[in-house]
Amino acid sequence: MTTDRLTAVRAWLASPLFSRQAVDFALLWLVLKGANAMAAAQVGLTPLGFRPGAEAGALAFEWFALLVFMRRAREDVLLANLGLGVPVVLLPFALLHILLSAVVAVL
Repeated sequence: MTTDRLTAVRAWLASPLFSRQAVDFALLWLVLKGANAMAAAQVGLTPLGFRPGAEAGALAFEWFALLVFMRRAREDVLLANLGLGVPVVLLPFALLHILLSAVVAVL
């Protein structure tokens, strides 16, 4: 990663835009975690357990919904002007998803 791109990532992560996107993502995660917990309980599994397949499916849906939100608000253009592509933008949310799911599974 170049210094300019690293600077752009840092600026984005420190911005109110990222904070709002992180809140949107956390709400999506909460809804999907609840749906996964209900489905798991129906089949006799631990409701809040960490199941890689279910987590991957939930993350894919969260990414898709977040990208739709970004496009509707034209935030994708702003992020592209900063030189941030889709993979760079989605990576922090993958880490957030894994962190939230792991913490809930341990509790």
